[in-house]
Amino acid sequence: AVDKDPLANRLEVIAENGDAEVKFEAAWEYYTGGSVPKDYAKAAYWYEEAAKLGHDRSQLNLGSMYADGQGVKQDYARAAYWYEQAAKQGNPSAQSNLGAAYFKGQGVKANDGNGVYWSVKSAEQGFANAQYNLGMAYVYGWGVNRDLAKAREWLEKAAQQGNREAQRKLSVLTR
Repeated sequence: AVDKDPLANRLEVIAENGDAEVKFEAAWEYYTGGSVPKDYAKAAYWYEEAAKLGHDRSQLNLGSMYADGQGVKQDYARAAYWYEQAAKQGNPSAQSNLGAAYFKGQGVKANDGNGVYWSVKSAEQGFANAQYNLGMAYVYGWGVNRDLAKAREWLEKAAQQGNREAQRKLSVLTR
């Protein structure tokens, strides 16, 4: 089926002939419904085209689409695969998502040590979700020795960035 939207047709031609960043931009347009009608399947296609070229933000976004079942069949293992590709390139959001996947055993074998490893990499870059997850690891002893002082330290960093879960947990820990 050919798009009747001339802008979408132009976008497809440009993306097909473009580099990873151009493919990422095409995916983003389809994902957000920016200049073309929203189409998660086409977004996933273009994210994958860019992801295969090593584009970390595309790898992250494609992983999220697999995790959420947007435009693709939900597949936590594929999500974890793409998160890992981006995480290895230093993408803090992907590192956080991969750490969470290891804590939950979602798409990968549960492994708190790996959860901590990826959460630390992300948290040290200032990513609030990873700081929260790391704080919780210290609260409950997931892959680390239980340490409420370290838990508070990481939760405070996440809370200062507006992470509501961290704010709630801190209010309980400081009672």
